[in-house]
Formats: sequence, C-alpha cells, structure tokens
Amino acid sequence: MTKWLGVVLVPVVVGGLVWWGLRPPAQEPASAALPSGHQVCEPVPGASPSASPLTSIDTGPWSITFADAHVTRALPGNDGDGFQSEKGHSFVVFDLDFRRQDDTGRRTAKISTGSLSVTCQDGNLITPWGWLIEGGYCLDCRFDLGVEDRATKMTFALQMDDAWVHQPFDVSYSGVGPIVVQAP
Repeated sequence: MTKWLGVVLVPVVVGGLVWWGLRPPAQEPASAALPSGHQVCEPVPGASPSASPLTSIDTGPWSITFADAHVTRALPGNDGDGFQSEKGHSFVVFDLDFRRQDDTGRRTAKISTGSLSVTCQDGNLITPWGWLIEGGYCLDCRFDLGVEDRATKMTFALQMDDAWVHQPFDVSYSGVGPIVVQAP
C-alpha cells in the first residue's frame, strides 16, 4: 500500500511545483502604474486629490491638526550652524498641532516620530529629512517622547525638488489619517 502512495504523491507534488513555477506573475495595482522615468515623490500629472481629506485625526490620546506649511531654502541647526538646501531643492516645513484628548489622570502621553508617515502624491512614502528640536533641526532624528503638556507642536521638514514642493502630501499618525497637507 505505501508503495502505491508514493506513486500517487510524486505526480501531485511535481505537478504542483510545475504550476507554481509557470503561474502568471501577480498584477501590480493600477495606482502603481507610473510614467516611465518617474522618480520617487515626483507629482503625477492629472492625479486627483484624496477622496475625503481630513482636517484633523484622532489617535486616542491625541487629536492632531495641520497647523502650517511653508517652503524655505535654509533651516536653523541645533549646533548653531544652519542647513542650506541642495541646488535645485527646497525644504517643505510642516507644523502639526497635538492636543490631548484624555482626562484619565495620566501624566504623559507618547509622541513618536516612528508613528508619523508621509505619502507623496505618487503613493510613495517619504521619510522626514529632519525634525525641529529646541529651535534647530536635527537630521534624521527619531524620538519617542512622554509629553505632559495638554498641547504641543511637532514640526518636520522634507527636502524636495523645487518643482515638487507644492504637491499634496498625506500625513498619517499611528495608522490614522491621512490629513492632506500642502505648502502654499
């Protein structure tokens, strides 16, 4: 009986492996179809804005609202020196207002740079270039803070090609959102 089991299983296993190797490749979603020569975060001509942009998001402990955006070529640094954008690039600076929602008696609520995500108009994620910390920008800093204040502001900068700075960006926090933000 076990002799016949091997005779039956071998064709089934070999047939499965052949099917796996010859199956058609998975199709990419239609949104992934970008023009030839496209670069990460390059605006997509004719792209429609998000269907329902939010003005604020609630993450549990925080209500987050887009406060301001502007474009600049220079940013202050923490060490007294500043940062100049690369040739053909500018910094896009975004301010987000965080307001505590809970009155549970907890002393702190966590804010984490790792919880923030920024998506460009083309659907690609971009990491903030730097965060404003104590009056100056810190390149590629990451932090988790316990905040005691009822309200605080989080400011981050992106470095973008000059022609791309005015596109809409989707900002989410802890998977909630997006808030659609755009520099004037």
